[in-house]
Amino acid sequence: MPSTTSSSRPTPPSRHGLIVNHPEIADIAARYGVSAPQLCIRYLLQKGAVVLPKATKTAHIKQNAELDFEISAADMGDLDAMRDTDKHQDAREFRRS
Repeated sequence: MPSTTSSSRPTPPSRHGLIVNHPEIADIAARYGVSAPQLCIRYLLQKGAVVLPKATKTAHIKQNAELDFEISAADMGDLDAMRDTDKHQDAREFRRS
């Protein structure tokens, strides 16, 4: 169950420290000169998934559409090796298989 704020609305995943805040994701994203969300979106696209990013700010919507890069096979392998044991836990829960 997501944490809630004082207004009883769920806390956004980024506030939980989910995968986009994982240091290894940040390192890989930096090598490509993109944001962690861009890397995650591109990863899913390369895996053949349909991706519907949630963004409300115009800048984030535009950034999420800038996916003119390809993740190398080696980096895809590194990303594949990461797993989420509980999507509502912090980034420490994302670890190598």
